[in-house]
Amino acid sequence: ILGVTESVIEGSIIKNSDDTAIDGAVTVDAKSDATIVADVASASLAIGAGAVGVAVSVSVVVAENVIGDEMDPTIGVTRATITDSSVNSDGVVTVKALAENEIDALGLAASGSVAVGSAGIAIAAAAALTDNVLYDVVEATIVNSVVTASGNVSVMAENESVIDSLNLAATLSVSGGAVGASVGVSVSLSNNEF
Repeated sequence: ILGVTESVIEGSIIKNSDDTAIDGAVTVDAKSDATIVADVASASLAIGAGAVGVAVSVSVVVAENVIGDEMDPTIGVTRATITDSSVNSDGVVTVKALAENEIDALGLAASGSVAVGSAGIAIAAAAALTDNVLYDVVEATIVNSVVTASGNVSVMAENESVIDSLNLAATLSVSGGAVGASVGVSVSLSNNEF
């Protein structure tokens, strides 16, 4: 997800026409709540039978989930700002940026092999791989501005973004015969970056 969430007062004069303070509060509020839900699954089964029974089964799932852009920090930004402005309020002035982005990833891979013969060779492999990255930039600012308020002036930036990732990989390998060999390999990897 490549997005920018902004709430901006820029190059403005906020007051009544008679130069008095406006009634009430002034709020500049930006909130991002981008969500990625990625559920990926894969399964395979191989059966081999004969004088020499050979069964090879491979199952792989890969998911890449990204919010923002590592190379361009202006993408994936949640920004609230008052810039080059004059604000006169008889209430409170609030500048708030909040990011509640979420990546919810599930990777499932299962593989099974059965080989039967005078010689049975069964090989099963499964891999579940997810790469989850949040490049969140959260900013709340007052820049080159004059802010006059009867109440509080608050500037808040909060990042409550989360990554929830679960990967499962399973294999079952069975061989039978005078000579039998079974191999099962499972790999589950999850890379989660903020």
